[in-house]
Amino acid sequence: MRRILISIFIILATIGVVSGTAFAVFSNKGEVKGMTMTTGNADLKIGATGKTGDGCISDGEGGKLCDSISNYGTISGMYPGYLVGDYFRLKNVSESEISLVVTATLSGYANSDGYPGSWAALKNEVEARILEYNSQDDAWWAYQNQDYNWSKVSSYTNWHDMEWWAGNSDQITGDPIGHDQLRHFVMWIRVSDKAGNEIAEKSVDLNIEFTGTQSI
Repeated sequence: MRRILISIFIILATIGVVSGTAFAVFSNKGEVKGMTMTTGNADLKIGATGKTGDGCISDGEGGKLCDSISNYGTISGMYPGYLVGDYFRLKNVSESEISLVVTATLSGYANSDGYPGSWAALKNEVEARILEYNSQDDAWWAYQNQDYNWSKVSSYTNWHDMEWWAGNSDQITGDPIGHDQLRHFVMWIRVSDKAGNEIAEKSVDLNIEFTGTQSI
C-alpha cells in the first residue's frame, strides 16, 4: 500500500511542475471605428388608375404608387345580382431585400351621412373577393371587360361578405411579392341575388387595408 501512495505522489508532483511552467507571448490590438449598422424597412405601395393619396412615388409609367389612397371613389346603383371589378396594383419598395406576403382586411366602416342603418342592412348582402393576375395586361383586360379571365389568374381569395372582412383577413398573394416587384389585382364586389328591398337606398363608407409582412 505504501508503494502505491508514493507512485501517486510522484505523478502529482510531475503535473505540478509542468503546469507551473510560464511562457511569454506578444499581443497587440487593432480597432475598426465608426462602423454604423442601419436597419431597413418593409414598404408596400398601392396604385389605382387615376388615384393619388399620401406618400406617393412615380410608378415610372405616368402613374402613382402610394402609402394610402383616400377618397377612392363611389360604387353606385348597386342592386341584387350586381357585380363589378376594380383594378389595383401593389409594389414592394422596401429598403430591405425582403419579400412580402400580403393580406387584406376591412379596417373600418361607417354608415354614410343621411343613410342610417346601412351597415346592418348591407354587411351580409355585399361580398368581395380579390384575384391576382399573371400580368398587368391580364388584370387590365379582366377589369375593362368585367370578366374574371380565370385562365390568367395566379391566386385568389374566396368570396366573403363585408362582416367577415371586417373581422378577418385573407392572403391575396400566391407567392410573396419580391423586392422591387409589382403585382396586379382586381377586387370583385357583388350583391347577393337574394337581397331584397332592405338594401334599397343604403350607403356605407369603407376602408380596406393591405398589409405586407416579411416572408421568412
